Amino acid sequence: NHLEIYKNLLENLLTAFESKDFSPLNVYSAAYDFFLALSENCRSEQENFPSTSLIKSSLKYLEDCSAGAKSIKEIASECNVSLSYYERLFRDYAGISPIDYRNIYRINRIKMYLQRPDITLDEIAEKIGYCDSGYLCRFFRLKTGMTPNEYRKLYISQIK
Repeated sequence: NHLEIYKNLLENLLTAFESKDFSPLNVYSAAYDFFLALSENCRSEQENFPSTSLIKSSLKYLEDCSAGAKSIKEIASECNVSLSYYERLFRDYAGISPIDYRNIYRINRIKMYLQRPDITLDEIAEKIGYCDSGYLCRFFRLKTGMTPNEYRKLYISQIK
């Protein structure tokens, strides 16, 4: 029973605070045990939530960087749910919208490619599924506040 576990862990935390041999390390340890149990139980409940498998199966569509990548509406349809329901389930699962997830994924892919000086912006745009490097540059700057070339130069300067 989760309630009994939390009660015992909370009592341990209070005891650590009130102990005659007060030690910050004992308080930290008791607090860590409490939050670890809480975190593990929340994660377990989330994994057992019926919609979790639906969201996990849809991630491959969101991570598709090809030019023919499915829209969020098409992904929802593929999962046999409405767009608004899919977006709500996704937000509950990931804490962000499917669009934000796709954008973050693409930005991270672009950054990975920019770390290789032998790949041009046009090649990166093609790999990400964008029509041209101009769109890639505008998207990257909007999301990161810097141009791809600025990011590449910054990355190269940090590894030297």
